[in-house]
Amino acid sequence: MRLFSALEKRLGTIADDETYIRQLLISYVPAIFTTLFGVVWTLLFFLAGLPRLGWILAAYSLVCLLATVLAMTRPRFGPVAIVSLALAGIVSNLLAHLVVGGFAAGIWFLLWVVILPLSVYLSGARRQGVLVLAVALLAVAAAVVLDPRLGTPLALPDWLLLVHNGFVLSASVLILFLWGVYVIQQLDAARRRADTLLLNILPAPIADRLKRDPATIANSYDEVTVLFADIVNFTGMSAQADAADVVNFLNDLFSQLSLIHISEPTRRTPISYAVFCLK
Repeated sequence: MRLFSALEKRLGTIADDETYIRQLLISYVPAIFTTLFGVVWTLLFFLAGLPRLGWILAAYSLVCLLATVLAMTRPRFGPVAIVSLALAGIVSNLLAHLVVGGFAAGIWFLLWVVILPLSVYLSGARRQGVLVLAVALLAVAAAVVLDPRLGTPLALPDWLLLVHNGFVLSASVLILFLWGVYVIQQLDAARRRADTLLLNILPAPIADRLKRDPATIANSYDEVTVLFADIVNFTGMSAQADAADVVNFLNDLFSQLSLIHISEPTRRTPISYAVFCLK
């Protein structure tokens, strides 16, 4: 929680849009954990006697660290850092995939390639996300084309395959789940804001009909009663009063008027109130 709070505070210095800040957090937080786990996997590969994989992961971890530091110290360069991290991830995982001997080695390096384009896209960098997706597809195509030409796959320890593949699969499922939760929350928040805006302008029944069918709404009534109330000398009174007092006064007045009729108010202005009672 402290990590999220610190990141939000830092990003708040360059952006006031809460949605944009959360989009950046989508990529920053995985980048931080990728750096930490990259170091761990670098050590494990060296301990397993796989120095080439170790150096590839070490280089990727260094890029992750530099990109994260750049994003934290210069938040305006956040999108550039995110795209750089994603491209480095695609290249390093493709190289690792080829080094171990391709698909026959049984280790799932290329699964990360699926996550990286989505990370960039959800961070708000839409065009860059499409570019990273194209690079990811090219990487997968290259892996498929080159696979028959690769030599005998490396004999990886069973414990390494189990730990690595389990970690990659679990992390991918968790990241996709959290991103899905985020997207649903953003959609719900946008819907609530739209509903609030509609209810501030239109009566609830009309707003509900408009959401179901955006076509023109027109009804006919045999009997209509119109009430129009005007606040006398409101302009002069409001010029001498505190703004908060004026707003509270209007809110109380309109609330009282709303109690004496049987339909929703259809028009409000700063100095008048109109309502139609329909039968």
